[in-house]
Amino acid sequence: VISVTNVNDAQFSTRLLAQTTLRNVLGTKTLSEMLSERDAIASITEKVLDEGTDPWGVKVERVEIKDIRLPHMLMRSMAAEAEAVRRARAAVIHAEGEKSASRLVDVRSSGDYQREQDRGAASISPDVAFNCTPEGPELLSGLASQKVATSRQVVLEELSVS
Repeated sequence: VISVTNVNDAQFSTRLLAQTTLRNVLGTKTLSEMLSERDAIASITEKVLDEGTDPWGVKVERVEIKDIRLPHMLMRSMAAEAEAVRRARAAVIHAEGEKSASRLVDVRSSGDYQREQDRGAASISPDVAFNCTPEGPELLSGLASQKVATSRQVVLEELSVS
């Protein structure tokens, strides 16, 4: 009875209020939240609608969100944005791969360059005891034990000569 005396068309006014309320609630959500939280959105909308229509004598018992349809232009722009993000990620991954490959080439070529220098130095001055480029801890420990053995042999030879 109150809806008849307070509002000209309660059904039309309730629809307008429902549209406005739904737009306001959806305006606070992201697209993924809209798609995943339909029940929560419906309950918020139901509560706000019931409070809004109570003075008219209208009781909102249930709100259901059946389908969410996006405008075609929005879907196109979202697809273009997603494609741009995929391409940007691919470019970053490609650049990181190029950077890693470049580092490996630099390390490899600097080691080759050092070996070439060592060979050249050995051919120029064969008097040098040894000329090497260590390439790992195993090689260094092997050289240290070899040097100790060579030093012992030299000391023993000097003792036997004297």
